[in-house]
Amino acid sequence: MFQVKPNLEFESILADSVEKGLSVLGESPKQVIYSYLEDKYNLRKENIASRTDLFVPAIERIFGSGAGFLEAEILKILYEKLGLTFEPGEHPEAAFISSLEKAQAQVEKGGERR
Repeated sequence: MFQVKPNLEFESILADSVEKGLSVLGESPKQVIYSYLEDKYNLRKENIASRTDLFVPAIERIFGSGAGFLEAEILKILYEKLGLTFEPGEHPEAAFISSLEKAQAQVEKGGERR
């Protein structure tokens, strides 16, 4: 399972993207998800970006096949912030993980960001 390499710039961008991606559900549901992640997975909001190895399967367990929608929303926001084009794949989990890897590599290369 992909885990974000220590990179504070990328973690900050990803954390903001997760926050905005979960916001599509509304403020109350977003807070419930954060509480559930902390209670069930010991995953605090501020650690999500550095613990994608816990976050990705947790979201998939919570939402089942609907997790792909949230993952795509998070990736669209992340890629927009990085000035990249997001193209979803056929296998949502694999696409989410490989898309995170691609985005992180872009940050590490010092690519342009909006």
